[in-house]
Amino acid sequence: PENYGIVEPGIYRASALKVHSLAFVSNLHLKTLLHLSPEPLCPVIETFLQQSAVNLIHLGAREGKPASWKPVSENMMKDALEIILDDSMYPIMVTCSSGIQQTGTFVGCLRRLQKWNLTSIIEEYRRYAGNKAHYANEQFLELFDEDIV
Repeated sequence: PENYGIVEPGIYRASALKVHSLAFVSNLHLKTLLHLSPEPLCPVIETFLQQSAVNLIHLGAREGKPASWKPVSENMMKDALEIILDDSMYPIMVTCSSGIQQTGTFVGCLRRLQKWNLTSIIEEYRRYAGNKAHYANEQFLELFDEDIV
């Protein structure tokens, strides 16, 4: 899948899954797919997940677009981080439509919980985002309050 990466053992990241990536994804033996975009997944992908007994958690559908300058809602980040901290959900893949904005911000928030320094967090975000990096996402990562989790 586009923007695929291994975040930690048992934790993967990518853009929203496409039909051509399903063979690869099936080899990961996922237990959970955490989708952070408000857009729904393609019906073919949903069928694949059901047939593969992968638990789909679509937080983006519940949260929708954030109401302020923030690129993602703090509630969604809190819920997503609580899910990722539960290793009974592993192996897990975190996705959004681009694999950059919500997913990149989520990974950055996870790195904050892991006590990475901010420069390394922003560098990892930019490595995946390339020329699609947004200042608001970087500011969100800088101001993120780890105590909400």
